[in-house]
Amino acid sequence: MTTNATRRRCNGPTCIAILRRDNDDPDGLCGACRMKATDRMVARLREQMEEREAKEAERQARITAGLPANGVPRTAYDRDMLIGILHRMTDELGRVPTSDDCGGQYPSREVFHRHFGSWTKARLAAGLTLSANTRDLILECLADGRALSAAEIAEEIGRARSLISRLMKDLEKRGRLTHTSSRTGQQGQSTFHYSLVERDGA
Repeated sequence: MTTNATRRRCNGPTCIAILRRDNDDPDGLCGACRMKATDRMVARLREQMEEREAKEAERQARITAGLPANGVPRTAYDRDMLIGILHRMTDELGRVPTSDDCGGQYPSREVFHRHFGSWTKARLAAGLTLSANTRDLILECLADGRALSAAEIAEEIGRARSLISRLMKDLEKRGRLTHTSSRTGQQGQSTFHYSLVERDGA
């Protein structure tokens, strides 16, 4: 809307006609009206930027929640749906997927953790086994900063606890694992929880 002050300062119908076009084109405007058009354009650009930032924040939130990034409504994932997705990932990737394949067009690893307890349990529930030895399975279980006991890993990957304990001690000697101990029960028995040793550049 053109004010009387603007009309008095430019004293001509040209500026008024240009401002009424509402297209932010400063060509043909006097100095005062050019400033008015610029302020209006800056306000619009700010609104567009805030709108884009809000949409991007919503998109990232959907990806984190394991939902489609395009905002298409979808009911919450269930175990059967996720197992089907794991089989589809295997077909599309041409190999058994790892947790690094999660995200993007696939649900995030947090979704699998929430429904199965861990990525390894989700993979095993889908009947997908890696062509890897037990040491590799141990390291996979401890990914994402997890700290587990030998008994917990043995249950998760379906191996004997004695074998897991022996291999985890060996991995610790090789510098791949570290452990913390805690006392549990009335007799104060120590339980060791192992975690991966962080490597430089990893």
